[in-house]
Amino acid sequence: MKKIKLLLLLFCCFPLLKAQEKIITFSYNNLGNSVSQNVVDVSNNNKVKYEKENKYKVFTHVFPSPIFKEQISLFISGLRPSEELSYIMTNASGQIYFSGIIKNGRITLSTNTLSSGLYIINLCGVDYKQSYKLFKN
Repeated sequence: MKKIKLLLLLFCCFPLLKAQEKIITFSYNNLGNSVSQNVVDVSNNNKVKYEKENKYKVFTHVFPSPIFKEQISLFISGLRPSEELSYIMTNASGQIYFSGIIKNGRITLSTNTLSSGLYIINLCGVDYKQSYKLFKN
């Protein structure tokens, strides 16, 4: 009798639960950075309910990567003329060594005074965030 009650309870509850079927696709640039995300909800007879894509495509590159010695270059492209990215370079402990603002183009950071170890460069802007892990030899 208990098994029948349990089965009836399960059959009554399952129609109330509805699986969400979503397809998520990502687009990447030639450097491997994610530049857009599309989310498509197909749970309602394959009809698209929601689709999202980044407003613009920002391309960033750090050279040399992942191992550097005397300098690091940051390359930025794809920003609108009025937009900019902030950058912060820290060590593994979170101590800040470089920070600033960059627009489209390139900047070079002189790193010959830094000690050997792990460093992280964070680039942040409107709708954009990217981190690079680097090691000074």
